[in-house]
Amino acid sequence: LQNMIDLHDDRTKPDDKTFNSVLKALSGAGMFRSFDPVLNKMSIFGYAPDGFTFTAIFTGLRSARVADVLKYLDLSKSSNVVLNSFHGTSLGRWRGDPKVRSWFSNRNLDINNLPQPSRGGGRGGRGSRGGGRHNTGRGRGRGGGRG
Repeated sequence: LQNMIDLHDDRTKPDDKTFNSVLKALSGAGMFRSFDPVLNKMSIFGYAPDGFTFTAIFTGLRSARVADVLKYLDLSKSSNVVLNSFHGTSLGRWRGDPKVRSWFSNRNLDINNLPQPSRGGGRGGRGSRGGGRHNTGRGRGRGGGRG
C-alpha cells in the first residue's frame, strides 16, 4: 500500500484522500504499526491529518497497546482535530480503558457524549493541506470524521 504513495510523478501526486484511503486499508488489515510512515509521507506532501485520518487510525487500533492509542489521541489534539462521535465510536473497546477515559476527561471531554460531526468547513474536514503534520490551517469542505 505504501508503494502506491511512492509511485507518482508531477501529474499523479497523491492527495489527502489517497493518504486517508491507505490508512483506512491499513486499519482494516490491523496494520497500525504502518500508520507512522504514511503520516510522515503525508506531511512530506504537505497534508495534515484531519478528522477522516483519525477515524481510520482509531478503527485500526484494536490490537494496539494503550500507549499507541494515547499517542494517536495526542497527535489528533496537536493536529487541532476536533474529536466527534465518529472518533469515539471508532475507538471501540478503548472507550472503556481508564487511561483513555482519563485522556478525554483531562480535556473536559466526555468520551460517551462527543459532539456530532460538523457539516461546515473547519479543522477536521477534507482538504487540510498545510506545511506538516501539525498544521493549524483550516480545512475546506465537509467537516467530520468519517474514514
